[in-house]
Amino acid sequence: MNGEIAQCVAFTCHAKAFITGFSTNVPDLDHSTTRFCNQVSFQKTYKPLFRKQKQRILAETTAQWFDLLRRRKARRLVLHRIAGNEPGFSDRMLAGLTGGGGTWLIEDQSSLVPTLWIPRWTVSRKGATDNRIWSVDYFEYEGHIPTSRKTRDVHTASQKLEQALSAVIDFCVAQNNPSDFQDSFTTAKNTLNQGDLNGYHQDLAPEDWLPEAAQRLLDACQSSWVFGGMGSWNDMSFNGNAQMEYERVSENLYNAVCEAIQASVNHDIPE
Repeated sequence: MNGEIAQCVAFTCHAKAFITGFSTNVPDLDHSTTRFCNQVSFQKTYKPLFRKQKQRILAETTAQWFDLLRRRKARRLVLHRIAGNEPGFSDRMLAGLTGGGGTWLIEDQSSLVPTLWIPRWTVSRKGATDNRIWSVDYFEYEGHIPTSRKTRDVHTASQKLEQALSAVIDFCVAQNNPSDFQDSFTTAKNTLNQGDLNGYHQDLAPEDWLPEAAQRLLDACQSSWVFGGMGSWNDMSFNGNAQMEYERVSENLYNAVCEAIQASVNHDIPE
């Protein structure tokens, strides 16, 4: 999965473990999902009467944000994705762009009016020698989001992802197109079936926080994520009917991965 999604996943998992007292671990700037970030803050946008819109910093670090959530007695954090529905472009094809592929956010459902934390990534140190070029700001909003509250369970999401992986592997074989992509799909499928964990991010959740099935599903999502720009699976093209089949299996895989990420993180949320 890309860095933006991985960070939302990590912050949600670690925050849930923190506010319940399961773990005291905090994903700081040495975390795998923040290695290219120079700062992460949490802000609220507001508009004074007859004045321009302003931002107020609520927390300057993830540790301060975790403390804020605990003081507010947050108890029900959920990872969501809102489809982008851009005219003429699928979310899959925009997934390689910053902020593309739909909006991922963290929702606190602890009160009657949910609190939403929506990230914005900005290049603030272009060309930095330490590669920490990104500033990430999570903006707080209140209100309901235009998406279903129903999250697939881990078992169902795993089955759907395995089916999508099998279909895209069959497509690669039919096209006589063995590649690193096919290897990634095979790795992901093996992970679902009790194989090794291979994802780049092995710190998305505190140790033992996720059930094994959810951990495997989340790891398989990392191997399955081939959706980027030039040189990615999205950049492939084929002739005739093969192109239509490529589009079909690719869309199914993208949707299955996105649902699986949410199912893994939200495993403890009752339907």
